[in-house]
Amino acid sequence: MTSTVLSRAVIFVAAVIASPTVIAFQGTGSPPPLAYPLNKLPTDAEIASALLGNDDRLKEVIIRRSKELPSHALRAGTVKAIGDEVIKITRELQSRFNRDPLSVNEGNSNSEYVISLAEVLMRQMHPAGIDGLVAVVQLGAPGGALVEFGEAAVPALINVARTEPEDEPGHADAAMDVLVKMLESPTIRRTLSGTSRAAMRQVAAQRLANTTGDDNWHMLATAAYLAVATRDSGLRKQVMELMDNDAEFVQRSMSIRRQQNVSAIARRALAVFPQ
Repeated sequence: MTSTVLSRAVIFVAAVIASPTVIAFQGTGSPPPLAYPLNKLPTDAEIASALLGNDDRLKEVIIRRSKELPSHALRAGTVKAIGDEVIKITRELQSRFNRDPLSVNEGNSNSEYVISLAEVLMRQMHPAGIDGLVAVVQLGAPGGALVEFGEAAVPALINVARTEPEDEPGHADAAMDVLVKMLESPTIRRTLSGTSRAAMRQVAAQRLANTTGDDNWHMLATAAYLAVATRDSGLRKQVMELMDNDAEFVQRSMSIRRQQNVSAIARRALAVFPQ
């Protein structure tokens, strides 16, 4: 199923454009000292120390440099610390937004830093980074990595997918989309446990039952796709009864345009997963 969230290419380009260069300075005279040597890649200890410290500039530089490390180069504890940093920053941003929705547009929102953190986690591909990637799954690129983790990522994805209200727009939708992609992959699907498959059915049923409003049409569409992808006959029947059902969409406070959008995606799912 095609996700509506940002592609990795867009995220990467946005990060490069927005990120300040390490050696940039203004004015005359000598430039300020570098936060970190340009010809050196950070060690586990240096990354952990930076994340524990209060020097935000050093954190950003070291994390940007960490993107150049080979895959699987960092220890589990370091990867977890990077993931914890993602979770901490996203929670801080959400807290700011809850207090003042306009505040996230003022000054530094840390978005480039969060993207860099996520890119390190995606490059390292260690299970210790799953929670951090799930925290930003709505960015798009982390979803691809999470699909590859398969069974190990399901509990965290289910937790996000079932949380009402969402931590932020698109979060639950994106988590369900990753679950769909796992079920679409024959290789990954066969590795999923009975517990994970049952949890997917439950969250699909929950979102099918509770999703309302035009703004949430894509979440309903993803829930319908996930429901069909589970190959549960009862859920499949619910999706078929939902499609093009004028009364149902009126009850959900969704427009005819969104009814058409949801029904089209549901039909696509029925074609991909025939009975």
